[in-house]
Amino acid sequence: MPLKSTIDNYKGYLGISPKASDFEEYWKESVEDMNKTDFTYTLEKKEFPMKNIEVFDLYFKGMNNERVHCELVKPKDIKDKIPAIMSFHGYTSNADSIYSKVPYAYNDMAFLAFEVPGQGGKSEDNYTADGPTLYGQIIRGVDDKDKKKLFFRNIYLNALKASIILSNMDFIDENRIGTTGKSQGGALSLVVAALNKKIKSSAVIYPFLSDFKKIFEMNMCEDVYVEFKNWFRKYDTMHEKEDEFFERLSYIDVQNFADKVNCNVLFITALLDTTCPPITQFAIYNKLKCSKDLKVYCEYTHERLPYSDDIIYEFFKNEL
Repeated sequence: MPLKSTIDNYKGYLGISPKASDFEEYWKESVEDMNKTDFTYTLEKKEFPMKNIEVFDLYFKGMNNERVHCELVKPKDIKDKIPAIMSFHGYTSNADSIYSKVPYAYNDMAFLAFEVPGQGGKSEDNYTADGPTLYGQIIRGVDDKDKKKLFFRNIYLNALKASIILSNMDFIDENRIGTTGKSQGGALSLVVAALNKKIKSSAVIYPFLSDFKKIFEMNMCEDVYVEFKNWFRKYDTMHEKEDEFFERLSYIDVQNFADKVNCNVLFITALLDTTCPPITQFAIYNKLKCSKDLKVYCEYTHERLPYSDDIIYEFFKNEL
């Protein structure tokens, strides 16, 4: 299908997943809960061969008192306050290579890479909630009586907390901070931008965690969303709790945060993506009320997109 026809099909699509009636209050209270936690952190310097660059492991206590890890890369000599980029990795992955962050540091920007607890990095996972945990993190807490026990609620709040820690560093210009990431990382970039109004810009690639009910309707639960299918197969074979299931997940559905983003957004998508179907991404994009720019890769899937890193770098260089 030609590019124009494909995108025209997505115009105006706003998702079919629900939004809980108390969504706003839920997140207002959640941010208040986060603000009551300890914001102290530690920095552990790492050996690094490149001159004029410093690299640190940063640790802080998360929402469940877990030890959350980030990697900080910055210029060695800083005269004035500098802008910063905060990145988030894909589902199950980690902060990736230090060297991908070096170009930012060499151009007088700090770079903080956040690692999600319980995935491929160094962040601890000591989270407990009622319900299954075997098949994935998206559904963790979906069966708990306390709706604040959703695992991804804590991930979002830990990511938000890390962005505030970054903005409070004495060498960072708190008004020049950007967020970025691919897949799960794109989702976290947008959620942090929605909850932290000081974020100036966000560059996202094929964001994950959007329009969960559409994913299920499209029968695309064989890959990263397999936990949805397995939850129904094992715990709700007749779908008697389907509405309740998707309403609970609506608290972490990224499309429901989109209208709260007020920074400039660079949105990159791939039209053949079968992991994060483009229509679920457009449920986010179409709800963004901020300044936004869409880049579309027509013949690409959920994969590394050529020149996307360069596009994002130039975006932040101009924005920050």
